[in-house]
Amino acid sequence: MKIRTLIVDDEPLARLNLATLLAEEDDFEIVGECADAASAAGAIAAQAPQLLFLDVQMPGADGFGLLQSVRAAAQDSVAAMAVVFVTAHAQFALRAFDAQALDYLLKPFRRERFEATLDRVRQFLGSRAAELTLIEVPPPLAIEPDRMVVKSGHQLVFVPFDELELIRAAANYVTLHFGSNEVLDVRERIGVLAQQLPATRFLRIHRSYIVNLAQLRSLYPVGGGEYMATLRNGRELPVGPSYPAAIRRALAAARIPRFGGAGGW
Repeated sequence: MKIRTLIVDDEPLARLNLATLLAEEDDFEIVGECADAASAAGAIAAQAPQLLFLDVQMPGADGFGLLQSVRAAAQDSVAAMAVVFVTAHAQFALRAFDAQALDYLLKPFRRERFEATLDRVRQFLGSRAAELTLIEVPPPLAIEPDRMVVKSGHQLVFVPFDELELIRAAANYVTLHFGSNEVLDVRERIGVLAQQLPATRFLRIHRSYIVNLAQLRSLYPVGGGEYMATLRNGRELPVGPSYPAAIRRALAAARIPRFGGAGGW
C-alpha cells in the first residue's frame, strides 16, 4: 500500500518541488495539493491522508491553526497522520515539535535531507509492512545532521555545517565564522559546542579553535614542535601542541588519502 500524502503550501513552486520529489518514490501517493488552510481542512476530512506536508504561513489560518482545528474534530485518521512542516522560517521549529510534528524541513533543503524525512515517515507509519498500521514512534534515525541550533541573544539560529567555517573561543563565548564574513556570537564554551559537531566534519586544532575540515588547506610545522593551519580563505591559525595526534586520527577516520610520504606529520 502507498502512503497517501497531502501537500499544503501557498507557493506553487514549493508544491511542485515536493510533488516532483515524491513522484520518484514508489511508496508515496499524492492525494491532493492545497494552497490555504481552509481547503486543506476539507481535503484532510475527505482524503484521510496518512502524511501531511504543511507550510506554516498561509492565507487565513496558519499551519498550526489548521492542525488545531482538524485535531479538535477528533478524527482517528488525523490522530494517526504524520505531519512534516516545510517552511523557510527557522523560528517555528520548537513550536512545530511542540505540535507533535514528525519532522521540520527548512527550505531550501537537500535531497538527502528529504530522503531522511521520508525514511522517518516510513518508520512512523510502518509502511513497509503488508498493511499500514499505526506503530509506536521509533527513535530518530541515526543520520548525521546537516545543521545545529544555537541560541544567540534572544533567538534560536540554525547553523548549516556546510557554511560554518571556523569557531573561535573567547572566555565564555564562542564566535562562529561563515564564508560570507558573517559572524555569530554564542554564549557557550567551545568544549560544549564541540560535542554537538560531527567529528567527521570538524577538527579541534587548538584550545581556542575548531575548523571545518572542508575549509582546511594545509598543515605545516613552524619549528619547535609547533604547527600552523591554513584555511582556504588564506587565514592562518595556530595548532595547539597537544592536538597534532588528534588531527592525524581525525584525518584517518575521515579516510582522506595522503600522498608524498609522512614528512614528520
